[in-house]
Amino acid sequence: MPTTEDAPGSSHDDLRRRPSPGRQFLAVLHKNFLLQIRSGRSFFGAGGWVALLLEILTPAAFFLLMCLPKYYFDVKPQPIPVQLFQAVDLDLPNWAIEYKGPAAARGYQALLLFSPNTSEIATAVMRNFARTVACPTDALKKSASSQSFYALFRDTAAPAKANVIGYATEEEALKRAADEPETVDAIITFDNGVNDGDVSYTIRGNHTDLPSTRLTYNEFDLLPDPQYRLYWLFANIQQALDRAILGRSLGAGERPARVDVAVKPYPWPAVTFDPAAIAAAAAFNLLLVFAFLNPTRVAVATVVREKELRLREGMRILGLKDAAYWSAWALTHFATMALSGAFCAAIALYPFPHTDPLLMLALLWLTAAALLSFAYFLSTLFAKARVAGMASAMLYAVAMVPGYIMPTFQPYGGFGWQLACLLPPSAISLFATVLLKLEGSQRGVTWSTIRLNMTSQYPFSAATVLQMLALDILIYGLLTWYLDQVVASGYGQSLPWYFPVMRSYWRPLAASRGAKAVQGQAATEALDGSADGAGGELAVAIRHLCKDFQTTDGAIKRAVNNLTLDVPSHQVIALLGHNGAGKTTAISILTGMLRPTGGDARVYGASILTDMPRIRQSLGVCPQFDILWPEISAREHLALYAAIKGYKGRDAQAVAVAAARDVGLEEKLDSRAEELSGGQRRKLSVAIAFLGDPSIVYLDEPTSGMDPYSRRFTWEVIRRNRAGRATVLTTHSMEEADLLADRIAIMAAGRLVAEGTPLDLKARYGVGYTLTIVKQRAPESDRMSSARSEDGRSSVASMSRVVSTRSLSDLSEGDATLDALIRRHVPQAILVSRGPAELAFRLPKEETTQFPALLRELEDSKADLGVDSYGVEVTTLEEVFLAVSAAAAADAKAGQPRLSASSAKAGAGQKAETAEVAVDVDGLSGGESSRDNGGKGSQAPVALLRGLRLYVQQWRALFVKRVVSAKRDKLAVVIQLLVPIALVLVALWARHATDAFPQEPYLAISRQDCLRDQPALLAATPDVRANLSALAAFTEAYPSDKLQDTGEERLWNGPFFAPAAGTLDGWLLDHWFTGAAQYDALFLQNFSSASEVLASGGKVSYTVLFNTTATHGLPAALNAASNALLRTIQGSESGGIIRVANHPMPTLHNEAAAKFSKVAGDLLLVLCLTMAASVLSASFAVFLVRERESHSKSVQVVAGTPPSAFWGATYAWDLLNFSIPALGIIVCFYCFDLPQFRGERMAAVAALLWLFGAAGLALTYLLSFAFSDEMLALQRINSYTFLVGYLGFLATWILDTVYSLLHRAGVKATDDGLKAGLRAVSPHFALARGIYEVTEAYGEEAGEPNTSPWVWDAAGQHMAWMAIQAAVYLALTLLVESGWLGRMHASTKQLLRHCWRSVNRGRRRAGAGYERLHQEEELGPEGGFVGGSDEERAFGDVFEDEDVRAERIAMQAGARPTEWQVLVAGLEKWYSRGTWQPPLRALRGLWLGVGEGECFGLLGVNGAGKTTAFRLLTGELRPDEGDAFVAGHSVRTQLAAARQQLGYCPQFSALPGALTGREVLWMYARLRGVPSSHIERTVEDLLQRIDLAEYADRVCETYSGGNKRKLSVAVALVGGPAVVLLDEPSTGMDPGAKRFLWDLIQKQVVDQGHTVLLTSHSMEECEALCSRIGILAAGRLRCLGAVQHLKNRFGAGYLLTMRLGRQRSAMATTGGAGPSLQQQDAAAVAWVQRAAPAVQLQPSGRTPGTLCFSIAQQDLDLPSLFASMEAARAELGMEEYSISQTTLEHVFVALAEVGTQQESSDNMQ
Repeated sequence: MPTTEDAPGSSHDDLRRRPSPGRQFLAVLHKNFLLQIRSGRSFFGAGGWVALLLEILTPAAFFLLMCLPKYYFDVKPQPIPVQLFQAVDLDLPNWAIEYKGPAAARGYQALLLFSPNTSEIATAVMRNFARTVACPTDALKKSASSQSFYALFRDTAAPAKANVIGYATEEEALKRAADEPETVDAIITFDNGVNDGDVSYTIRGNHTDLPSTRLTYNEFDLLPDPQYRLYWLFANIQQALDRAILGRSLGAGERPARVDVAVKPYPWPAVTFDPAAIAAAAAFNLLLVFAFLNPTRVAVATVVREKELRLREGMRILGLKDAAYWSAWALTHFATMALSGAFCAAIALYPFPHTDPLLMLALLWLTAAALLSFAYFLSTLFAKARVAGMASAMLYAVAMVPGYIMPTFQPYGGFGWQLACLLPPSAISLFATVLLKLEGSQRGVTWSTIRLNMTSQYPFSAATVLQMLALDILIYGLLTWYLDQVVASGYGQSLPWYFPVMRSYWRPLAASRGAKAVQGQAATEALDGSADGAGGELAVAIRHLCKDFQTTDGAIKRAVNNLTLDVPSHQVIALLGHNGAGKTTAISILTGMLRPTGGDARVYGASILTDMPRIRQSLGVCPQFDILWPEISAREHLALYAAIKGYKGRDAQAVAVAAARDVGLEEKLDSRAEELSGGQRRKLSVAIAFLGDPSIVYLDEPTSGMDPYSRRFTWEVIRRNRAGRATVLTTHSMEEADLLADRIAIMAAGRLVAEGTPLDLKARYGVGYTLTIVKQRAPESDRMSSARSEDGRSSVASMSRVVSTRSLSDLSEGDATLDALIRRHVPQAILVSRGPAELAFRLPKEETTQFPALLRELEDSKADLGVDSYGVEVTTLEEVFLAVSAAAAADAKAGQPRLSASSAKAGAGQKAETAEVAVDVDGLSGGESSRDNGGKGSQAPVALLRGLRLYVQQWRALFVKRVVSAKRDKLAVVIQLLVPIALVLVALWARHATDAFPQEPYLAISRQDCLRDQPALLAATPDVRANLSALAAFTEAYPSDKLQDTGEERLWNGPFFAPAAGTLDGWLLDHWFTGAAQYDALFLQNFSSASEVLASGGKVSYTVLFNTTATHGLPAALNAASNALLRTIQGSESGGIIRVANHPMPTLHNEAAAKFSKVAGDLLLVLCLTMAASVLSASFAVFLVRERESHSKSVQVVAGTPPSAFWGATYAWDLLNFSIPALGIIVCFYCFDLPQFRGERMAAVAALLWLFGAAGLALTYLLSFAFSDEMLALQRINSYTFLVGYLGFLATWILDTVYSLLHRAGVKATDDGLKAGLRAVSPHFALARGIYEVTEAYGEEAGEPNTSPWVWDAAGQHMAWMAIQAAVYLALTLLVESGWLGRMHASTKQLLRHCWRSVNRGRRRAGAGYERLHQEEELGPEGGFVGGSDEERAFGDVFEDEDVRAERIAMQAGARPTEWQVLVAGLEKWYSRGTWQPPLRALRGLWLGVGEGECFGLLGVNGAGKTTAFRLLTGELRPDEGDAFVAGHSVRTQLAAARQQLGYCPQFSALPGALTGREVLWMYARLRGVPSSHIERTVEDLLQRIDLAEYADRVCETYSGGNKRKLSVAVALVGGPAVVLLDEPSTGMDPGAKRFLWDLIQKQVVDQGHTVLLTSHSMEECEALCSRIGILAAGRLRCLGAVQHLKNRFGAGYLLTMRLGRQRSAMATTGGAGPSLQQQDAAAVAWVQRAAPAVQLQPSGRTPGTLCFSIAQQDLDLPSLFASMEAARAELGMEEYSISQTTLEHVFVALAEVGTQQESSDNMQ
């Protein structure tokens, strides 16, 4: 295929460059920035800069909450002086936490178990131990008043039997402890190999009475760690055992050694304590994590939204690289999060002053990058933004939980910490833990502490978090890349799961070489079957293409069936077909939007299956949907796509301006897409398709929704850009296909059924000529009284429909005469259409020789026959299309394909098998059932319900609608229900969490394991030092390399004011921050010779000092001293040793090893519950906004729905729906059986949840009015309610905490004021605070009595406020819905406008283009100027058309509303365009009257004001000036009554997509008040009449465009309204469906006596249906009258259209041989001017080879001209021609051209 450099036509474009990922990146980045600053417009919707600023500042709000404690404490960090501790005897509890173990519960009587009791030595040691505890050195320590360790054994006469019990094995002892958990204080286990010189024992105490054996060092506490205070029982048991062992070593038998030990912690240096930092730490974890929840969710939602709306795929089709797309969004989102991070880092300086701000900033930026990578990974899992928005919040919370609870599961570290960091939210949570530890120790996260390990069992530091976040970026980036290619999103092609190992993925050029090898073969195969062989090189070769879809009922539908088609280069191929024929599906496959089920297509040899990225480099596409962003201007769109195509910088801007000028959008370059009309948006899409000089362009219905003038202008654009490329065009306009296409392919039911040039198809399927006769009308025919023919029936003019034989006998006398005259000359003539003013006959082409005589007689007898005019035209392409479609439909019913792929092609001049094909559109579209409905209907009128019965039925209809919609949208409903429950489950699980490893590990109490093998420090009294030999022996036994003598001789022991200098304590303080860390010290007080002293019954006394940062330093220091004594007694060479270990007893099944922190658990629970409530309540806005913005709600309201019924049914269903997850949450609470949620507290939680549902839903309803985008509503309502609810709760919680510490009145006042304000407006805050108050009502956990949660100060006040909120918000919702607030707003605007006019009357507005607007504003009630000069008055008279003026004057002259079915009295409507822009005047004083039974057509270019007028009539908009009356009821003051008379079919199908057609009609029948006994018959009748019975039980979203419009019209007819408003009812329909709809409207609406107001861009439709027509321009009626009247006034008489030889035209265009196009045109013009001298060449004949001439009626001799044309066809090379009266479309285009020229002139002035 042509590359970027060699694409056809590229040599003529000096600006063109190869697509650059860099330029694409910059272009998408610019687009993203524009979206960020322009999103939305309303203040609450937080659009533009406001939304961006809020998004940036939201994380900072979380950080600001951390500053509250420090601010309110208002104290500087307090210096804490040196802390010195006095020595206390080991056995006394003064130094320890009060022991509350089993002994305390049993009257202070301990029970110890030991094993094995089979060991003699163990038994002997324990007997000696019993004597040790029974006979302390100080007898007072066993007194009744003593709390000494020895007092635990004071009442025992035989302590060895009563207090110490032996078991053979440790397992038996453990079983006894488990069976009697409240009796056993400890178990002592001796090793089996115990001997007198080597004793090993393990003490197993209750884990709750011991420090954790997992934590060995704690270096991050600002103050001494109190955990050593738990070692009281353990240390005393240890020391008593050591004394027993030492006694046996002395040979003293059963007498223990007398060793007195005192203990004291190390002194603690002076520190500075910052209470504010500690207070902020409580909620910091959650604040830090959830600070970035909203930006992360926004990132997910924006990416999924572009995917869902196919915007991303649209850019990819046009060549955008994935790398450019993802990197642009990454930088966009990172920029906002980086700014947020900068603000947060700056704020963090206040509560965390010790942390390096640059490191904090680096952490936050790394966090932002990791979260974005995580968000993009999540975005690949979702195809719907609604689901992604809800699920991403849940997944974020779930991803946070491992990090949040890991400090509880693994409090001393573990591999789980690193694993948790693989989830970015968990990594943030664990960083918070690290930060708090470092800040608590006043070191902060700095470069010196960044690698400092926070855990004892596994290395984990701040650097670990940073490294893991960097790894997360890489991991989730790779996952995003992989899943983005593999996961199917519904649009675009997905790769196989193994694509990373495919060579073709990494080297696509290698694969394309193979494709090029078969290109020649494919081209040869394609050309073999070509009809004319003129295609040249093939651009696209489609072979056996198939595509299957699964329908909603599970069936497989083949949308494209074995399609084989060739698209030659340099040609336009039109792909035609009825709605649902497979055209768009085929183009979607060719552009890579869908992957085919079977077959392939090659684009210049490259396969769409494997080479789509390369194909897209030179592709232009205008899809059915617009690849446009509402917030971006036309210039910015074109510059974006130009950059994607390879243009750079200024070149892209120049190309954008040129492209806009080419499509006529130069004046709209700076208008946003949302400000463009539908037609202008399609123009912009066409301009985008031709950007970059693509070699292949696909145009999928490019002119859909355009008015005739814009449509013809766009045809010219396509024609100008067709050179040098292949173009594939789909359209429902047969004229468009005829004028633009070189070849036409017609599809039906996914198959190709016909192919050829337009001339070929007309030759094969043509039916000759059509003679159209326009009859003269009576003088009053310009009014509605002549809307019917003599027999009261009216049919559609110009319809290609055979009039049935039985209806010929019903011809009026005049029509019968005409029929006889024509059959006399042409016996084979067929009457195909009969209307009130028009007859159409089909004349076979074989009888052309008879035409001149026929036309001559017709001309001579015009007056006698009542003929006004007549015209002749050859077979149109539309007739061909209908013929082919009818034949295909017939074959499909017979089970036979119409044509095979090969037989669909035929050569030029091939004869049709039948001479003529009569197309019966009735039979094609409606069948017999449709043709039988030509009368007044099959049913008698039914009396509609009124009053209460109607209201109840309407309420039921609306409730059923919600139920059925929810049932069909299962995924969204499941997500809606499960996300809240999942969030609460996460919180409850964490709140209920216990240690993941409930069994504490074995820990050897040794210097190596507990003191880092650092030497101990030694000090001794002067007496001890005097005995050098004894001291030397003890030092050597310690041993000496593990003992460092400080030289000190005193120990500080008070009083508190005594200096520490000269003491061991002073030495420790002096050396605290120098040298290696020291963990224990020994002060010898009484020690001469241990063996001598102990053997003689004396005692040794010493004091053990230990560093509290070593958690197990105390028992380790005691063990070291005992071992030194043992070796002193036995000799240093003996090697004797006492080994001790700490192994806490197993955790029992009924106790938790480490319960989650109450505060942390409560905060997490409230957070998750608030988030669940926010997600759940906001999700209910989606349906409401979608229904309102699709205008489905408007149609329901017009059908008679009262606001109270609408909101009552909505509220009832939503409350019921809300109750399901609420009940699920209650069940979760029940299943977890948390004590704080039992009994009445559970009931209080249930009451809070249901009251929140009532208030939260009402608030959501009110807020939904501020949004026009359903996903924006979900995202922002969710964010705002969560932030207000949870941040408000945290703010008040922090203030409560501050007040509890400071008791300041100012803090209390602020706290109470904030609570009162938030309680009054936010149900989410009331819920959060209420749940927290319920948890606070449970006091047993803190040893306090429980309180009632129902009291006012607890949850009671929050319940009351939520009940008030529900009532207030519902009342406000009803006020907004009823229009009361809107009326107040409109009245205020009107008053201000009148004041402004009064002030500025007589002044000229500055600036071009505003003078006329000012003059029009001065118009009085009659449209003339009430003031000003005569020149101004004259201008007003000229400005208004005479027919329009006559209508206005007639309406103002006293027309009563009751005389007209619709009376429009001076309607005006203004639209605001922003603060600094003048308002847009959409409707300017419209006056109009429409009578009963009249069909009035309101026409105009896009943006003329037609839809605005309809929305004013339905009450959807409120007029700024004037009024309108429907059946006599004012839309201003009697809107409900007016709506009862209205049926409304809006411009776009406003159908509930989840309902079936039958259910939709049932709903509207109920809303209209059709009695329930008649509803089924009414619905079935309507389904038959609109020919939808076959599709009645399929959901509406699966309908084709034509069927949707049919159903919309049926909705407008339910209940038989007096007035029916049809806003472009046939838009997007194929010709067959369109004609069926016209017939339906004529028979079932107009002929039934209904008044119809119709807007349409189809002039043929208006001619067929409307008795009168008004054309709007710039909001004002420009002309008014009957169709014939307008033709006579503004038409050019007759039009002669000639189509010259297509082959010669094509050769002239492409530079081939043959006469030039100019020469051919000149010859034809000269011939026509000779044949009819009065002709005038029309400039509208723009298409090459097509000439259009106007001929005044009085100057035309039609018979002679027809004879001359027939004779000169060969001479002129004329393919076809037509001679007809000026059509309404010509009139419209002429008036539009004049209006455009006037507008351009005004703008230039």
